[in-house]
Amino acid sequence: AKMINTTTINAKYKYVSTVRQLPTFGITLWTVREKVPKKRKLQEVLLGLTREAVVRIDVETRVILSSFPIKHVRRW
Repeated sequence: AKMINTTTINAKYKYVSTVRQLPTFGITLWTVREKVPKKRKLQEVLLGLTREAVVRIDVETRVILSSFPIKHVRRW
């Protein structure tokens, strides 16, 4: 309803601006398996890399489980 009298260019600009604010915008994802604490099973999660952080994402719900800022990740 807000975008009825908006030009195409302005609507596209608003869309791109909104999408860029999403926490998963521009993320590169890999499916990885990590060990479940106190069990011998491996669990699949998505490991993502953004400009600012390394994130763990649930495979099914796509919710960010944890985030590690790049400036706090040390060389291994």
